[in-house]
Amino acid sequence: MFLSEDLDPEELKNEANIKWGKGEIEDANTLWSQALKQCIKYSMRGYPTKKNRDMQLSLRLNLSLYHLKKKEYVDCINQCNIILDNIVNVNDMFSYYENNIDSEEGTCEATETGEGKETDRDAEEDCATDSGRYIVKRDTLIKIFLRRATSFLCLHDFDKCGDNISLVRKLDPQNGEALTLERKMKLEEIDYERKQREMYRKMYQARTHTQSTEDEMNEITPKGETAGGPVGSEPCEVCEDREVHEVG
Repeated sequence: MFLSEDLDPEELKNEANIKWGKGEIEDANTLWSQALKQCIKYSMRGYPTKKNRDMQLSLRLNLSLYHLKKKEYVDCINQCNIILDNIVNVNDMFSYYENNIDSEEGTCEATETGEGKETDRDAEEDCATDSGRYIVKRDTLIKIFLRRATSFLCLHDFDKCGDNISLVRKLDPQNGEALTLERKMKLEEIDYERKQREMYRKMYQARTHTQSTEDEMNEITPKGETAGGPVGSEPCEVCEDREVHEVG
């Protein structure tokens, strides 16, 4: 039971889901954040119930979706990590789902793409927990890894993106989103490496050009004089106006 001065996290969450469904994502994020604070406050009073735990998991899933949609990739990853860190038997759960691929089908009707488009405003509530063997459904676990993979891809961390895609493939070998994301990752990695090589080539050319210019100036400057003229004289206007090559 919540004290009179507290806000009911469930009511806040439901209101936020409605806001999200209407496209009012900032208001939804504010309400989800308030609901999470209330849950944490309630837990700190020494009453960590299953309902409270499940609510926090669901809220963090929603917040991760918000951050993904807002392209706040580090925050999305952090929310996903917190969820996984607070699942005590996460390794056992992963192994169970990996070894029982067909044990859970149709547990989550709505899915969201790697771009963060939610097809059902209540999807997180429906997919967050399971009353069966483990507290998190297979589909929810897949969703967490997909969101991390998408975020790492957008941050150009291809190794971690690939690691999370591999986790999804272990849970669902034919997962369409994972396959699409993997192809996208390979293409973007090739393009990223090409751009990196081009950038380093331009930097090398710039340094070479600067060194050549300095060598030329040293060759044409008589002993006892500076590049601006005889020692003690004013710099010449030509040297003052000389353009300096910079990397674009």
